[in-house]
Amino acid sequence: MFFILFYGAMLQYVAVMAFYVTRKQSPFYYLCHKDAMGRRRQMATRFYHDRGAWEEANKRQWKYPKKVAMDGRWKQEQRRAELFRLEATAKEQRHAIGGGRVAEWDKWVPNFIINHWFHPSTRKEVMSFWNWFEPDVLMHLGIDHPAQLTYEMFLLVVERILEIKPNVRRATIAKDWISRIKIIMNEAVKREYCPTNPTVNFILPGVEKKSNRIKAQYLDREIDMIWAELSAKVRSPIRGSSGKPVEPWPDYMKRSFALGLYHGVRIKETRMEPHQVDLDRGVVHFNTTKTRDWHTVPIMPLARPFMEHIAKRGNGLEYSPNSMSPHFSDMLKRIGLGHHRFHDTRATCITRMALAGVPEQLAKRYVNHASSLVHEIYVQIKPEELGAVSRSLHAAFGGTSLPHGTLDALPANQETYQYEKSLPLSGPSAS
Repeated sequence: MFFILFYGAMLQYVAVMAFYVTRKQSPFYYLCHKDAMGRRRQMATRFYHDRGAWEEANKRQWKYPKKVAMDGRWKQEQRRAELFRLEATAKEQRHAIGGGRVAEWDKWVPNFIINHWFHPSTRKEVMSFWNWFEPDVLMHLGIDHPAQLTYEMFLLVVERILEIKPNVRRATIAKDWISRIKIIMNEAVKREYCPTNPTVNFILPGVEKKSNRIKAQYLDREIDMIWAELSAKVRSPIRGSSGKPVEPWPDYMKRSFALGLYHGVRIKETRMEPHQVDLDRGVVHFNTTKTRDWHTVPIMPLARPFMEHIAKRGNGLEYSPNSMSPHFSDMLKRIGLGHHRFHDTRATCITRMALAGVPEQLAKRYVNHASSLVHEIYVQIKPEELGAVSRSLHAAFGGTSLPHGTLDALPANQETYQYEKSLPLSGPSAS
C-alpha cells in the first residue's frame, strides 16, 4: 500500500516536472514544460548540450584558456541550465495549484477586494457587485477559476451581463463593471492563476471610447490669472449668474497650486501633514498616491514660504482628498480656463525643467514619474543629488517670490512674457 501511494505521488510530481530534450540539428537544450493552461510546450533555451559547439562559440571571447578552466566553465554552464529547469518546474507546480481550488473565485477575490479598494464606500460597492456577478454570471457559465475566462468566454460574460441587466447603460457597464473585472483579472495573472487577461483592450460594442484630454501646460498669463483669483477677497461669479459674491477660495488652494507648479506633484499629494516638511534639512517628503511610498526631494526655493506654513499647520487636512480636484475645477471654469485642470501643473513643471536644460533622468526622478522602467533605472539617485534640479527650476520661474494674499508680487509679469514665447505647444507626458 505504501509503495502504491509513493508511486502515485512520484507520478504526480513527474507530471509537473519540466525536463530538457535535445535535437540533433541544434546544440541547445529545449525545455519541455506545461503552461498555465496545462498544455505541454517546448521552448528553446540559450544553454548548450553540445560542448564542442559551446567551445567553438566562445573560443574568441576566452582566448583559448586551459582545459581546467574550460571544464569549470562548462560545469557552470550546465549548472545554470539546471537552475533554469528548476525554476520552470517551480512555475509548473504553481500553475498546477492555480488550476485547482486555490484559484477558485471565492478563495481569493473577496480578500483581494478588501485589500485593494481602501475607501469604505467604494469597497462596499465593489463587493456588492461581486456578490451578484460571481453566482449569476461566472457560475452560470461554468467559469470556476480565472484560467477558464478566455477572450471568447469573456464575450459570453458580457452577453450574460447585458441579458440580466437590460436597463443598465452600456457606458456604466464599460466604465464601472468591466473595469473592476479587469483589475481582478490583472491580479489573477500576477498570481499565475491564468496566462493572460482577456479584458485588455476590450471595448464594449455600442460605447464610444473617449479620446484622452490633451495635457496642456499653463502659460504665464494663465498663472497670473490663477494667482489673482486665489488671492481675491471674493470668488469670480459664475457666468450668467446674478447671485451674491461668494467667500474667497480656501487658503490651501494657494499652497496646493504652488506645490503642483514648482514640485510637479499630483493634487492628492498636496494634502500634507506637518511632519512631511523638514525645513532644517531643506527637504520635503511627498506621499505618492500611485505607488503609496514616500518621495523625498529638496524644497524648491519658490515653494519654501508655503512649506513653512505647512510645517506648522499642514495643508488641506480639513478637506477630503476627493473634494480638492472639484475645487480647482470650479475655480478654473469661473476664470475661463475650463480646458485646464490641476494636473496641468505637472506638465508645466516638467516642460520648464526641460527648457532649463535639466537632464531627463533627474527631471523624472524629481517629479517621481510613475514608470516601472524609470524607477528601476533611477532609483539609485539620492535626494541630495537633486539640488541642481531645484536651483534650475527656481531660475526657470524667474526667481521671484509668490504672493501671500496680495496682488503686487505676481510671479509672472510683463518681463517674463518673452520666456513664454519660447515654450513649446505641448510638453513631455505628465502621467
